[in-house]
Amino acid sequence: MNQEFNEAKKRKEENLNSFVWRFKKEYTDNGPVQNEIKLVDCSLEELKNFHNICKTMLYNKDYHTPGRYLLLEVIKEQRAKCNAELFLRWLSEKNGMPRFVFCQSLNEFLAINADKFKESGINPDEYEMNGIMKDCPIEFATLPSKLVIEGCLDQLGRFERKPITNSFILKQGLNLTSAEKKDLTEYDSNGVLVDKFVVIKNRLKLKSTRGLKMSYQGLSYSQFRAMITLRSKKYMDLTSEQLKTLRDKVLFLLEKEVKLHIEQWENRSRQIEQVAKSKGWSL
Repeated sequence: MNQEFNEAKKRKEENLNSFVWRFKKEYTDNGPVQNEIKLVDCSLEELKNFHNICKTMLYNKDYHTPGRYLLLEVIKEQRAKCNAELFLRWLSEKNGMPRFVFCQSLNEFLAINADKFKESGINPDEYEMNGIMKDCPIEFATLPSKLVIEGCLDQLGRFERKPITNSFILKQGLNLTSAEKKDLTEYDSNGVLVDKFVVIKNRLKLKSTRGLKMSYQGLSYSQFRAMITLRSKKYMDLTSEQLKTLRDKVLFLLEKEVKLHIEQWENRSRQIEQVAKSKGWSL
């Protein structure tokens, strides 16, 4: 029994000894350097500082530098707003219905049915488009009336690109269509075929395409270009290609990455707590 206890204790100590805190990378003439320290070698103040960093990265409420949990909410909101803007463009382009006309009709519908909503305990702000329009396309069916009205009035606000970095976009890779492969085919002055990554770099004025690769799961060139040229601006000012790429693919990919970051920061936080507990310290 004592042997089993001692072995379990030893495994725990070995596990604690494997926990490290990695500092921010520093770039030198010889390339990037990232220092690290074992958590068991840290003082109480150092552990408290690292623990606070973990909590900030997870729970910060500042919209401009959101913690990962808040960022998940932001991504969900961005996806819904992209969809609302696309819905209003669909109404205009496919059905010839201007925003102000639909806004007026929607407000009238909500006013006429106000008593019914009250009796049924329905929040009119949350009433969905599939209850208002016949044959509403499935991608727009669950849009709430409040969000659609905000879109009609150009009150969706500003799309913030900050979390969608160029390195994140490059990491997604490219999956070129046949037409895009043909369009991106160029020859130099000596008649030598130019590498497509070089063509893309030149056309989009990229400083580097490091990390970019071909992948069957990647973005088409059209989608890639839409994201590289994406800037923080009003939803109404984004192109339809940008809105669709964000709604259908990129925001889901970003959501997946943020969830991975949450797992990593939660794990670091637990490791710090385990080390502090082993030393009898309170964080």
